[in-house]
Amino acid sequence: MTLRPDVEDDGWRPPGLFARLVTTRGPMVPVITVMGRARGRRSEPRPRELGLLHAAGTRAVARLRDEGHGPGTGWRVRQDHPRRGLVIDVPADVSSAEVVEWALTAAQVLSGFSFDEWVATAHDG
Repeated sequence: MTLRPDVEDDGWRPPGLFARLVTTRGPMVPVITVMGRARGRRSEPRPRELGLLHAAGTRAVARLRDEGHGPGTGWRVRQDHPRRGLVIDVPADVSSAEVVEWALTAAQVLSGFSFDEWVATAHDG
């Protein structure tokens, strides 16, 4: 599932190639991706994955912790990159609602904006 704030389309257009090559930040409008639990190569369950693209720059997890909204207990940060965003493994016992609620708040903390409406797109695969 992908979640995006319901804002004007101009906010979604990626910058030109040159700008993408020299910038050290992600998109101004945050994008959240939540992947459900899946089975690994050996049929072991893999954790749910949460991705968050943002324009906050470096040390996003530290910023979230400073704001009192760090990842939950047992959540494993796999990536905290200024352009590629956050990637977090979420334990199986955390509900989908909790994951989405945390991600929506994190996106607003990192963007500095309050978004009233979000658009969800479900992907099957």
